[in-house]
Amino acid sequence: LGKWPWPRTRVAELVTAITRQGAVAMAFDIVFAEPDNLSPDRIADSLPGLDPLTRTNLKNMQTNDQVLGAALASSRVIVGQSGKLTERENSNQERNQTSIATLGGDPVPYLIQYPGLLRNVDELERNAAGRALFNVLPQLGGVVRRVPLLMMADGLILPSLVAELLRVATGSNAILAKVDEAGIKSIVVGGVDVPTDRNGQLWLYFSRHDKNRFLSAKDVLEGNPKAQALRGKLVFIGTSSVGLHDVI
Repeated sequence: LGKWPWPRTRVAELVTAITRQGAVAMAFDIVFAEPDNLSPDRIADSLPGLDPLTRTNLKNMQTNDQVLGAALASSRVIVGQSGKLTERENSNQERNQTSIATLGGDPVPYLIQYPGLLRNVDELERNAAGRALFNVLPQLGGVVRRVPLLMMADGLILPSLVAELLRVATGSNAILAKVDEAGIKSIVVGGVDVPTDRNGQLWLYFSRHDKNRFLSAKDVLEGNPKAQALRGKLVFIGTSSVGLHDVI
């Protein structure tokens, strides 16, 4: 289907196809932080020698981000964000966030913290059902053994991708952090009380690799019968290119 990044019109087709197959909700382990350079309006600005009518027509078309935003609004989609070790650069971005309730104390001193936050373009942030961080911190040997369910970024308490996906899938309005004198003791998502370490991290259970958990976006877009496996499922959308250093 071509190199990454795909035009966001194709990503919109993927979201629509996953929704059509009956998935409960989906989450992007990808951040779309900049406008799509393959949008008609940007192509109009980048191609020399365009006649004025063609340039005007291209600029009047929907942007690729508007197309993807409309697809997000028609489904239950969580967009991924990334905590940054530097201060955020664009203070004008919308600050949509999930409601985080607390019980027993303040969780902030115990949470993993990032000074900045890399968000998606506003069109996607505004139309998503949820927004969440996908940062993880490898332990000794580079192995990820724990995943935070809540983190701090840009001064906000934000859920992890898995916590936000479960919140949206269960129709919950908020995530609850239970705190005692030792730190965070559990996170409640969708009515389920999940024990954590004092920093709000969940110990992972490593099951055996199951190739049936993985489905090519190409199969989904082409209507392959394999895509029927998405019905009733929670779906993560990630990349598989070795060159991107984040093989899902």
